[in-house]
Order: sequence, then C-alpha cells, then structure tokens
Amino acid sequence: MTELAVIVPTRGPEPHLPDLLSSLANQGGGDDWPGVKMRVLLVDDARAHGGTRSPASRTSGNVVAAWDWWRVEGHGHIIDFDYTHQLEGGYGAALALGTKRARGDLLLYADADVTFPQGLVREMLDLWCGYVPHHEAVDIVAVRRRHAMPGISVLGDPWIPRTGYVTTWACLLDRATLEGLGGWRDVFLPDADLWMRARAAGLRFGTTTRRVRTHRKVHQEARKLWALGKMIVSDGRDVPGRAYRRPL
Repeated sequence: MTELAVIVPTRGPEPHLPDLLSSLANQGGGDDWPGVKMRVLLVDDARAHGGTRSPASRTSGNVVAAWDWWRVEGHGHIIDFDYTHQLEGGYGAALALGTKRARGDLLLYADADVTFPQGLVREMLDLWCGYVPHHEAVDIVAVRRRHAMPGISVLGDPWIPRTGYVTTWACLLDRATLEGLGGWRDVFLPDADLWMRARAAGLRFGTTTRRVRTHRKVHQEARKLWALGKMIVSDGRDVPGRAYRRPL
C-alpha cells in the first residue's frame, strides 16, 4: 500500500480545512485499488490571522478545527495528523518547512481551501507511476481546479494542460525530484518558480482529468495571475517571499 506525506500550508483562517481532510480521508479508487495511507502535516502561520510569535498564540483556529476533525470524524485513508508552526518567511518557506518535517518520500501538496473528488489521489498516483495506458511515468503531477461557485472560472488553469505546471493547490512529486531541483524557495510564487526550474531541467509533467474544487476568491486569482505574468516577462526573477506573508 502506498504511503503519502500530505503537506497543507495555511495562509490565514481556513474555514474549508475540515472539508479538505474529509475529502482526502474518503478517497476511493475502485475495487482493484489497494488504497493509500496518508500522513497529513499542517503548516500553520499564526501571523496571518492575528497571531504573534508568543507560545500562547501559536494554537490557531486552523489547528483546533483540524484536531476536532481528527478526533470526531474518523480517519479513513489518513493514518496520522500533525502540525507545525511557521515563524519566519513567506509561503515558500512554509512549503520548505513542511517538506522538511514531513515523513515519507512521496509528497502531496494541497491548499487548505480545496477539496478532492473521489478517485483523484489514485489518478495522481497512476500518472506518477506510469499506470495510465499510453502514458509514461511522469516526474510531477499537476491538478486543475474548478470553483465551488457555478459560473466562476479559475484564472490560469487553461495553461496547465498545454505547458505542464507545478500547482501548490494540488501536486505530487517525490522528495528526490524536489531536492534535485533545489527545493522550495521563499519567493512570491514558489509554485511558478519551481515550475520554471523543472521545465529547464527537462522533467516530465502529467495533468489529471479530475479537478480539485477551490473556494478561493476571484481577486486572489487575479493577483496571482498578474504576478505570474510579471515573473515570466522578467525571465523568472521573482519578488521576495515576504510580500506573500499576509493572506490574499
């Protein structure tokens, strides 16, 4: 049975975090699928929702909500849950910290405001392993999104099937691949930064047919797309990660 380290950074209050955990715990993959075990690590940034660096403020509402879910609703495919606190740096630093603290060599990153449809984790693993007919194994698996509200499109997603991408809202790769690329860097768009390095290294991308469901607001998508375009025009140079400390 495959074991995944699931890393979930937070960027402020995350009301849909229990929904994410439930969607991961209840993943199905068909009768012929042996299943997967997941160890979830929450990387909580208390500063983003009014916290400070004092020990008394380190237990945020995100951690409380996740622990309540863990105690009450059962575990399913999730066999372990833990959390750590980010005290320095931006979102890229949170990804790097989660990677360092996570147990396991196969890494699944997920935004706290998405939910996974049934069978998505299996599809990601099949793409990564090369079990999909007429497709070779890939180095990085990316996932497209659909918005939770009908009629709202998610900016930037049309690029993903054509170019391959690294998406922090849901992506899968192994630790050796990530370390070979130099790991996550604390820049404004750490996913775009890693994507550019992966493309330059000639890595292979796979994109799932299923999509995660996002609850992110439209202005958040617009800001990220603007930053991505600016980064591409500037030949990959990015702004410091501290610009991304506050929640969008």
